[in-house]
Amino acid sequence: MNRSIVIRALAAVLLTMASLAEAQQPKRIHRIGYLSYGSVESEKSWLTAFQQGLREVGYSEGENIVIELVASLAYPGGNVTGLSDFHAGVVTKRLELLKEIAPSASRVAVLLNPANPTHPLQLKDIQAAAPVFRVTLLSLEVRGPDDIDRAFTTIGKERPGALLVLGDRLFATHQRRLVELAVKSRLPTIYSQRSFVDAGGLMSYGTNFDDLYRRAATYVDKILRGAKAADLPVEQPTRFELLVNLKTAKALGLTIPRSILIRADKVIE
Repeated sequence: MNRSIVIRALAAVLLTMASLAEAQQPKRIHRIGYLSYGSVESEKSWLTAFQQGLREVGYSEGENIVIELVASLAYPGGNVTGLSDFHAGVVTKRLELLKEIAPSASRVAVLLNPANPTHPLQLKDIQAAAPVFRVTLLSLEVRGPDDIDRAFTTIGKERPGALLVLGDRLFATHQRRLVELAVKSRLPTIYSQRSFVDAGGLMSYGTNFDDLYRRAATYVDKILRGAKAADLPVEQPTRFELLVNLKTAKALGLTIPRSILIRADKVIE
């Protein structure tokens, strides 16, 4: 697996292990290092899923484990393993879904961050799939917040029929601005995470992060039982979710096909 993909923190749950044993305590307490580039508040549901997964395999915070959140890659410590949120084929599925809700779109804009090591790979996949869906692509690079408005200025001039936004921390940080501009441009748009749809975006399809974080607990269990982190492969996601915002669809004058609604994990009405 590409090393740069493995070290993506939204793309992975990275675990470090160290043991803490005190003479006066009858139970051994394990210390779990939890590494992420987000904040505790922004990733509250994911951390909760991780803690739930730990309880399911017999660990309770304060009793036999202690969880620590570290703020950057500078302090991972120990060995590293976990799960990646990157899965080949998901991005082309987004293009397929986008064409289902905007069948007349012959040109699709793709918002990407060239600093993200996975984006060139994803763009290559989309380019390969574009002829199948009879679309041409307009790739728009966004390296920082100031590029967002410039990208939508280009969209206004080029007038693509739909927009696909790749998953990236920069885009997640400015998701409300992206959603507002997409709606203002009356552009059918698909995103990578459900938070965009909760913020008013039209549709999202991607990794179910609650499930990913719950599964991370099994890594903790294996390591605490003696497995070496270096011997545990980084796993890819197995559960994906589709969300649709009917309020936004109405604002855009779109009718969402029933074929999509019956597959959706959540529909905001």
